[in-house]
Amino acid sequence: MAYRLDPSTSTRDEVRRVADERLGKAIVLLDGLRGSNPAEIEDAVHEVRKRCKETRGLARLVRPALGDDFARLNHAVRDAANELSSMRDAHALLGTFDDLRETTGRDDDPMLDQVRSRQAASADAATRAINAGDPRIRKARQLLVGARSQVQDWEIPNGFEPLGEGLARTYRRGHRAMKQARRRTNDDRMHEWRKAVKNLWYQVRLLRASAPSLLGPLSHRLDDLAEALGDDHDLAVLIQRLELEPDRFGGEVAAEEAVRLAREAQEHLRGRAFRLGATIYAEPTKAFVARFAAYWTNTVALGPEPKTGSVHSLPEGFEAVGDDLARAYRSGRRGLRRARDAGADDGIRSWNGAVSGLAAQVRLLAPIAPSVLVPLVTRLDDVRDALERDDRLTEKMRRLRSEREASAPKRRKVLKKRIRKVRIERDRTRARALRLGSTVFAEPTEAFVARIETYWDRAVELGPERTTGGLADLATPSPP
Repeated sequence: MAYRLDPSTSTRDEVRRVADERLGKAIVLLDGLRGSNPAEIEDAVHEVRKRCKETRGLARLVRPALGDDFARLNHAVRDAANELSSMRDAHALLGTFDDLRETTGRDDDPMLDQVRSRQAASADAATRAINAGDPRIRKARQLLVGARSQVQDWEIPNGFEPLGEGLARTYRRGHRAMKQARRRTNDDRMHEWRKAVKNLWYQVRLLRASAPSLLGPLSHRLDDLAEALGDDHDLAVLIQRLELEPDRFGGEVAAEEAVRLAREAQEHLRGRAFRLGATIYAEPTKAFVARFAAYWTNTVALGPEPKTGSVHSLPEGFEAVGDDLARAYRSGRRGLRRARDAGADDGIRSWNGAVSGLAAQVRLLAPIAPSVLVPLVTRLDDVRDALERDDRLTEKMRRLRSEREASAPKRRKVLKKRIRKVRIERDRTRARALRLGSTVFAEPTEAFVARIETYWDRAVELGPERTTGGLADLATPSPP
């Protein structure tokens, strides 16, 4: 079920349902870690932490109605997430640094290579240290099970009233945090604002069913703002690490250069965040909450919004897809780097998911410029096919090795030759995937998205591409 409350249903039942689903998903993810490889564990931990944040966002929305139950659940879920936080810190720092190099056009800077190689080593070590029997994972599961057991005892009045006070508190906190951050900008104040924005985003998602045409765009704007503030926070953590331990990142000269680039990126992000925030927090708190109350009441009395055939929940034009496309392409580039660095099965498997996600998005966009985007989809499918074959061959090697260990000496010699043949084929397949991927992900993310947006704009202006005559002018944007 979706992360949203249905106004036509009992508020108590809906709140219980969403809380139970989020916590249940988190527990299932932790239970599924047995026998998982490090990359899968890393991804699962990330998803568990997301479910924890969603649960806490819901609890804050109904905080006044929960009374003492709020503190018990909030502390348990917070502590569970904290048990898992250190598992992702190293990879988060590596991802932040990679994004920084990409956005500044310094992908091939030898000096920054020193910084990255040290961070990549730390991230790899952190991943391999994770295992399904980790006491932190057991502790997190215990806390989440305990929190889930409380949910069905929650007594919450029906209607919007038990939601309004929590929404007001969250909106007011974010408004105040933004003003304080603008008055005297520093890392701590930006981080406090970020937390308030994330909570408001969760709550708008929960309430958007009451007016999707209006609350959908607001949800997207809050997501944009939260991402900008999240990137700012990640850069702040990276700067702190670089300044405290420069020798761990290639020495003072390399670390200082990385810090300079990070501070420049922060300045840009903060300007964008304040511009977004000025629009989101333009209303007085009372008016903001009254608007949500009216949406909720109207839905209860009149039913859900009629569908008009357009996608109201998304911004108009390319903006509706541009951010998601950028995330998908950036994830693919990051996955390629990781696959190259690690050269390990877990890195390859993780990259496959990113490639598949980008292929799905480009396939939907292909009609705006089929002469250019259909070949790109084909190439992405080729990369994915190679990665899936790599995975099958890796699993075959694993089975053969297990069989060899349990076989008689004569049989072992036969299996050794078979393993060698499979390994050679797997290595060739892996090399092919990396070569293909190097072409697909050759562009910086911003350049790739800008190119697709140009195709979009040309298609809107000139109409669909004439497939018989080609579309050279669309594939090659004219100079400004």
